Amino acid sequence: MVITFDFDETLTESEFHTSYALWVSSLNPNKAIVDKFRAYQELGDEVHIVTFRSADGIQEIDEFLVANNLKPVKIHATGGKPKKTIICDLLKSSIHFDDDIATCLSLHGTCCTPILMMNEYNKVNSSASLINEKIYKTPEEV
Repeated sequence: MVITFDFDETLTESEFHTSYALWVSSLNPNKAIVDKFRAYQELGDEVHIVTFRSADGIQEIDEFLVANNLKPVKIHATGGKPKKTIICDLLKSSIHFDDDIATCLSLHGTCCTPILMMNEYNKVNSSASLINEKIYKTPEEV
């Protein structure tokens, strides 16, 4: 089975900077999702990372994998372009973990089950109310 993960705000957690009064990306691991990533690898599933980052950001992701004792995986950098073509057409992923509401919405009813990560932005964004319609699953449901 092919399983795909977003990187920023999915495998990592944001942190709140009081001086800026906002949440910013970090390389702090999201332990629960890193553990799921590792578990899929141990089961022998084919795991990929699909990120909005450009190719320049791949080295930092590789370093994150090493630092968190995860096996190397293929990283697909879209450079900000939609992920659906890579996730569905190229990889034929069964499950995709992502914090981006638009990405999860685009995957609904396609090749895979989108798993929406509830970060601080999603908790206050009105679009996240789509979760109540059960369009997405949460990580705990997988």
